[in-house]
Amino acid sequence: MVKSEYMKEPVNRDKFNLYSAILEASRKRSASMTELMYRSMTSNDQIKAYLDHLLRAGLLGYDDNDSRARYRITGKGEDFLTCHAEITAMVPDARI
Repeated sequence: MVKSEYMKEPVNRDKFNLYSAILEASRKRSASMTELMYRSMTSNDQIKAYLDHLLRAGLLGYDDNDSRARYRITGKGEDFLTCHAEITAMVPDARI
């Protein structure tokens, strides 16, 4: 569980909200797995599983400019975030 943006009560996030959180965490600059875990407020087990899904789907990629394993959002990942934001805006209370 993670605290809601206003810290009122814990909120369980679904798969698409976790995808969005991880992609947002890699949006401004590339990030290591640990940085993504902290920025997206996920556990170690969650980040490993979701990174694998995001990489296979082409939403996240490796940063070629760094010798360490760092991740960066792809164009397809940017498109996912745009669609997710539009759907969330249309149906704000729905769990997508």
